[in-house]
Amino acid sequence: MKSMKSIVVSAGVVALGFALAASAASYTFSNYLSVGSTGADVTALQNWLIAEGFSIPAISSGAASPGYFGSQTQGAVEKYQASVGIPNTGFVGPLTVAALNKGQTGTAMTGTTVAMTCPAGFVCTPVAGTVPTTGIVAGPTGITTPGIAGSLDLSNGSFVGNGTAVNDGQEVDLGSVAFQTGASDMEVTSVAVDFNVRPWLYMNDLSIRDTTGKVLADVPNISASNFTEITVGSDYRINIPITVVLPKATRTIAVFHGVFSTSNRSATSIALTQIQARSVDGTGVTLTSTLGPVATNIMYVAYGGSSNSSLVVTVDPSSPNAQTIQTGTGNTQTQNILMGVFDLKSQNINATLQGLTVRVAVSSTTVGGVFANIQLKSGSTLLNTGVATTTASAIGDFTFSNFNLPLPNNVYVPVSVYATVNGGVSNVMASTSLIANAANITGIDSSSNNLTLASAGTLPGANMTFNTSGANVGALAWSINPTTAGGNFNRYPAQTIYSGSVTITAGNFPLYVSTDGATALSLATSSPTVGASLTAPFAAFSPSNGVQSYDSTGNYYQITPGSSRTFNFNGTLALSAASTSAAVLANAGVQSVNLNTSSTLDPGTAIPYTTLLQGLNSDFHIAGAYLNGTN
Repeated sequence: MKSMKSIVVSAGVVALGFALAASAASYTFSNYLSVGSTGADVTALQNWLIAEGFSIPAISSGAASPGYFGSQTQGAVEKYQASVGIPNTGFVGPLTVAALNKGQTGTAMTGTTVAMTCPAGFVCTPVAGTVPTTGIVAGPTGITTPGIAGSLDLSNGSFVGNGTAVNDGQEVDLGSVAFQTGASDMEVTSVAVDFNVRPWLYMNDLSIRDTTGKVLADVPNISASNFTEITVGSDYRINIPITVVLPKATRTIAVFHGVFSTSNRSATSIALTQIQARSVDGTGVTLTSTLGPVATNIMYVAYGGSSNSSLVVTVDPSSPNAQTIQTGTGNTQTQNILMGVFDLKSQNINATLQGLTVRVAVSSTTVGGVFANIQLKSGSTLLNTGVATTTASAIGDFTFSNFNLPLPNNVYVPVSVYATVNGGVSNVMASTSLIANAANITGIDSSSNNLTLASAGTLPGANMTFNTSGANVGALAWSINPTTAGGNFNRYPAQTIYSGSVTITAGNFPLYVSTDGATALSLATSSPTVGASLTAPFAAFSPSNGVQSYDSTGNYYQITPGSSRTFNFNGTLALSAASTSAAVLANAGVQSVNLNTSSTLDPGTAIPYTTLLQGLNSDFHIAGAYLNGTN
């Protein structure tokens, strides 16, 4: 076998074909041919092969007429290819076209571009550039190790095809193979894949791709004619022409990718049981490398057919976090408050969502006392207004029905829950959750089957705090400093100095805080009657930015609309020696922040924010105040 002068082919080139005129020496071949091709092009090729001594017995004996590219023609092409140093695949592709266009009389080719037409059943990528004036072919890549013998070993690529679920209308990676080259670059010319079932009954496209998804070879519209039945009922082989050069001493992974049609067949496992690759090394020697038979639990997909949709439900990243919402006073409602955003995805096939249920909970009063209505939207489109099972308690379920929301296959579709809050609702916390179970999420898939859930549960939204002031209290910080030990048991300090700060944010109108710390902040102890007493509770209480011009009366500090203000405070807690229980001061600290909506500081306008400081008083636990104690 001759060594190739030059093999330079784009990765992704698949076999093409050529058209002939009267004799090979004078033809310009502009189509490609393969097994199954018919017509005048095939007739001319066969006549030329026979004239050149490459036997096609059926035609030479008169048993068959020229015009059909069968196995004998393929064998003749293989012998011709071997005689001129072309990989003997039997497939008339760019290498064979270039050699035939060059002619058999030694006449060099002229530098012209050859237009190539792909044969039926293959996707082809033309060689870039023009046909060269010398050599066999030219292109962007090629074997860089001429004269060096090589090897090609196959192993399982392992990272795909391990029981991946697939259904009608989907596409999936079926499996992968790793190509390991030796001392020479290796030009892979074809890959044969064996399946345990008849693939054309399930798929309509089979391709080979690299790990980035780039298509290296593709066989669209696959049918029984693309396969050879090796073992009836259990082994079906397809040979995929591909021309790609693998660099020496490298490991390259190729992925087999299938596109599934609508077959409505029974569920089964589809396995790649054996893979063979034909390749040429730097000396021109053709090698056949085999992987398999491969165990079906290593490289297979689980075909589920046209099974019911499997619905996935999750919280959308755009769903709002916990926040404070300013509500209207009197009878003025606050509308279009976004309570939560939830995503729904139909995993297997297209589906239609027709109903769902959300649960609303409030921290005080009743659901009906807080909300005028709850609505479900898709984008800006109103799907429906919820119907509540009850509004007379602190928890109510709202059902949305009588709508049709398309759920495209494998696409997350967000739905948003909006609320209208009654006027005068203040200092109330509320949350909305999606109840994901078979009874509360309804719909059908494109096969008219009822939706089924991938998993059931409750998806909670964030807590929303409603108040008429729009105020927000946060950033409360504590520190304590035990100073003097006391008590007969030398167990607790007689005095503890505390200091802290709190940040208050106003809404759409101003808030007022008393300059008297004892009025602005309410202190509490867990057991004030058991030896605990408060001495000089607030030695200081003042805003961190000092007294401002708008603090005009001297008895209040003001937080202007839309602004924040931080207040610092410190004082002393004293504990009598009679108390020997750590629980006495376990919860001592600030119980609430008292705000006013009027500068008169009328108690009738006071807004205590007790619930916003939950869990902060535990920082004042007496365990942090031991002084030389012996317990």
